[in-house]
Amino acid sequence: MDFLGAVNRVLVNNTIIKGDDDLISTFSDAQHEATIRFARAAIQSELNNLSSFFTFPVEKAQSTIATVAGQRSYQLPADFVKFWGTNPFLYLQSDNSQRCYEWRGGEDKLRQEDYLYLTNSGFEQWWYFENATNTKNLNFYQVPDDARVWIFDYEKTVGVSVAADVLPFQNEQESEAFADMCARRFKFMIGQNDVQNLEMDAEYVFSRSTLFNLVGAKNRRQKYGKRYA
Repeated sequence: MDFLGAVNRVLVNNTIIKGDDDLISTFSDAQHEATIRFARAAIQSELNNLSSFFTFPVEKAQSTIATVAGQRSYQLPADFVKFWGTNPFLYLQSDNSQRCYEWRGGEDKLRQEDYLYLTNSGFEQWWYFENATNTKNLNFYQVPDDARVWIFDYEKTVGVSVAADVLPFQNEQESEAFADMCARRFKFMIGQNDVQNLEMDAEYVFSRSTLFNLVGAKNRRQKYGKRYA
């Protein structure tokens, strides 16, 4: 399902588009201009909310960093959100057993441990995020003393902005369950209700639970009854 399809489902679920109305074919549709904006915002907010604590299978990506002798800082991919998995690491392309882990405590703690951390060079054993920059940069400690290639797995952005952008799900059922969640958020937004109460909305909780069960790729429950995320 693409972004446009999700907006249509949100509008249909909320009876903005009814049986005698055509589905919108563009976000510039004048008849539903205001509600389209609310629907788009609801979908983008739900994606941001989900991706902050939930990992989508399609989020996983891989990239490399080619070190240059004397260069400490390297910019991460433009679609980088965070490293994949717990206790993330980089591994050396020429020797997969060689790993580079995060320096716990970040740059401030490193500065207290080694006041020459900006210039001390050698084999890079740790990485940390750089402070005071408007891009996501990874720094090495020690400063690389040679050219090497490090490989890393990361979570890429799953945001949508244009009509043709595809939702980050693996099948239509998952996309439909997600769109149903967005429809409830839309209803709260359009009705000027407190969105904080959304977590207590039975239909919203049910749709989210359905989505998580579909994405989880587990066997179905063998007993009938309520389920919760």
